Amino acid sequence: MNNSATDVRKQPASAEAETREQQFRTLANSIPQLAWMADAEGYIFWYNDRWYDYTGTSLEETSASRSPFPLANRGMTRSRYEVRVENTNGSFREHCQFAMLMNV
Repeated sequence: MNNSATDVRKQPASAEAETREQQFRTLANSIPQLAWMADAEGYIFWYNDRWYDYTGTSLEETSASRSPFPLANRGMTRSRYEVRVENTNGSFREHCQFAMLMNV
């Protein structure tokens, strides 16, 4: 699927938003990194497909066991830290995470 050639200037606002959403998901799901987004309180509400492939979990399972992401709670705009993530075979692996607070 190649959405990059779609001219969003000629589409209604809702169609434009839908096109941009699809472009974002295509990009986010094609990168080899684990990616996620959190709301203003720091709760993660979206993971890319790579996250689910790596962990073997669902959004509900992951969200139920997580506390808020610390970046929003500390008044920081950027952060780098290491976390251990369990993969589908039950072993843990260190991951370096980079986070940036975005005001959308």
